[in-house]
Amino acid sequence: MVKNPSKERKFKVEVIISLSLALLSVIALVIDEMVKPFLDNNHEVKLYIILCGVISAFQPFIWYGIQKEIDNAKNEIELKCKTIEGKLNILNSSIPFSALDSIEAKHGRLNPASICEIWIISNMLQEANNDEIFLKTIFDNILHNRVNYYYILPNTEKCNNEILSLQSRLKELKGKRERKFTGAIFFRFDNELNSLISASYFDTVLYVDVDENRNPKTIGNKYSCEGFQCFSNESEDNLYFYQSIEEEKIQNIRRFQLDYKYTKLDI
Repeated sequence: MVKNPSKERKFKVEVIISLSLALLSVIALVIDEMVKPFLDNNHEVKLYIILCGVISAFQPFIWYGIQKEIDNAKNEIELKCKTIEGKLNILNSSIPFSALDSIEAKHGRLNPASICEIWIISNMLQEANNDEIFLKTIFDNILHNRVNYYYILPNTEKCNNEILSLQSRLKELKGKRERKFTGAIFFRFDNELNSLISASYFDTVLYVDVDENRNPKTIGNKYSCEGFQCFSNESEDNLYFYQSIEEEKIQNIRRFQLDYKYTKLDI
């Protein structure tokens, strides 16, 4: 009944003492009735003896019930504290959506020695919105910085329109001049993506530096392969927070996505 061994021993001792007191009360009443009626006219004393016997008999069980409630309350509080601590740890190790721009710059503009592949698996194309900083970063990366973007999006009318919007915005940045791009944007639509992930907003972003043969450059630079993911409710203010992904999982996701055919965005 009591899982803690020390508490179990203590409970057994309390039961023995309480039952002994209750038994002594009964013996005293039996002696009074059968042998020597020393409490013949003291009915109140008899009542006290009976009451003490009853209380003694049930006291350990009453205290055990109270202690059990206290233990349950303590366990519940500890569980809630651990849950809060876990959420705080997750939040502390997260990066906001706005930080992704500086990470892209690190793999693009600040990384002239490598080609970078940026893989985006999402149900919402943030780059198609009126975010001038992100658009300028993407444009500079494909124009100057040898960055190739790969978008995997749900096959929905919304995502189709977002790709067209992204194409239109990048053409505006290009203008009428002929430009030689060092990178490109590729995309494909996945019929199963929305049914596989239940979050109303999901976004997985992988940054993989590669050589001319598209082999990942993962030796000697811990920042050459990075990944972040977010599964959340939609936020009008882009209040999204991303968790990092282990390198092995990044490479596994990339290898899996390489098996598909992609359409190159005409800019």
